[in-house]
Amino acid sequence: MRELLEVAGDDDGALDLLPPAYRRILALVENAHDGLRSQDFCRALGLGSEPRHHRPKAHKPS
Repeated sequence: MRELLEVAGDDDGALDLLPPAYRRILALVENAHDGLRSQDFCRALGLGSEPRHHRPKAHKPS
């Protein structure tokens, strides 16, 4: 996050130049006090939190 803010500069208006998705991600990171998991990002950005690929479960011999 520090790098994005350095690129944007100290000017508050410079953050407006970032794409909306970047601004939402920055807001999530700034407001998260306990850390974030990828699942939290996906939910907040409306991407869903279900895995895209499901692995079949290995069957144990009886």
